[in-house]
Amino acid sequence: MKAAIYANGSPKTGMGHIIRTMAIGEVLKLKHIEVQYICNSSSQECTEFIKYKNYKVLTFFLDNDKYDFIIVDSYEINSEEKLSYFYKFAKRVIYIDDLNLDYKYKIDILINYAVGAEVLNYSGVKLKLIGSEFMPLRKQFSNIVVQKPNEFVMSVLITMGAGDEFNYTQYILETLLEFYPDLDYGVILGMTNIHKEKLLCKFKNKKIQFYSNVENMASLMKNYDVAISAGGSTIYELCACSVPTIAIITACNQQRFIKTMNEKIDLPYVNFTKHRDVEFIDKFNRLYKDYNFRKKLSHNMNSLIDGNGTERIVDAIIKTLESEI
Repeated sequence: MKAAIYANGSPKTGMGHIIRTMAIGEVLKLKHIEVQYICNSSSQECTEFIKYKNYKVLTFFLDNDKYDFIIVDSYEINSEEKLSYFYKFAKRVIYIDDLNLDYKYKIDILINYAVGAEVLNYSGVKLKLIGSEFMPLRKQFSNIVVQKPNEFVMSVLITMGAGDEFNYTQYILETLLEFYPDLDYGVILGMTNIHKEKLLCKFKNKKIQFYSNVENMASLMKNYDVAISAGGSTIYELCACSVPTIAIITACNQQRFIKTMNEKIDLPYVNFTKHRDVEFIDKFNRLYKDYNFRKKLSHNMNSLIDGNGTERIVDAIIKTLESEI
């Protein structure tokens, strides 16, 4: 079988679409399915990363290309009309929706792994894979041994996405260093972060470890007592690792997801698109000082994710295809 993945990444959109579809792609390849990417608006760093991971990358579909199925993961493709285009090249279309749009989609499979997505009234879809049990995480996040948080916070991991367009990382570091200068800080700098050199220069004499091109993210996350993360897919990775976390809303499309997470598991968050100063340090103070809160939050986060969502997605795709042979 042959499959295509339509997804893009850049400093503005980040790498979430690429990372999660690549998690699916890796399992598909283990099932002896040929996978290639179609990236029509990705940055060069993004396409080079995909090639480095041993995928063929095209910038557009070729007229004679035919696939057994196409996985579409893009904010720009958000309607039945736009999705119908992909049927020119594939027998089946699979759409990953994290915009939570209550639309009609005349497609084969729809995936929405967001907590609370069960209430959305999708129609016209043959098969719906809904809820956090279908979160497509990389294999390294499956079957992680859960440990209780350390009683005292000694280290903080900061991860604001692949791009961090507005350089929220600098604000967070400056604020935490003012109040907690003796903690150990780790900062993940994404491959499309345009502020990377500035950050490395500004904080070169501080007790901060910067990371780029991390191969085993799960192992790195587990080494830190608490985390501060942009409100995207990384939150699910931290859930799988049971790392008590403050979520930062950095874009409007993250609001519903993060607020639902707050309601469901008491995940603390700050909306950086509206305000941040006093509220941010107040939220961190609680996470730092209240061990019982960290312990409960760690347990609640892990209860959402078992790390096997990718396998469930691939099994559902293959079962659907085989049932029609």
